[in-house]
Amino acid sequence: MKIYLTKKELGIIKKLLSEQIEKSIGISPPQETYIQNIDSGVTSEKAKQQFIIDNKKYFSYMRVVKKDPFFRLIHKLSKS
Repeated sequence: MKIYLTKKELGIIKKLLSEQIEKSIGISPPQETYIQNIDSGVTSEKAKQQFIIDNKKYFSYMRVVKKDPFFRLIHKLSKS
C-alpha cells in the first residue's frame, strides 16, 4: 500500500507522533540530563550539544532494542 503525503502533511504526522511519545513517556532521559547540565552550570551550547548526542542514542535504543512502534514509525517517516 502506498500513501502519498505532502511535506506539510508529513510534518504534521511527525509532530503528532512526537507529542504522543512525550505524553506516553514524559520527560526522556536525554531531557533530564539536559536540565541537570543547565542546573549544574554547563553552558546552554554544551548542554544542547550533549542533548543531541544523548537523544540520538536514546532514539536508536527505543527504535532498535525496545522496538517502540512510535519511534519506529517516526524513523520510517523520516526516511521517506
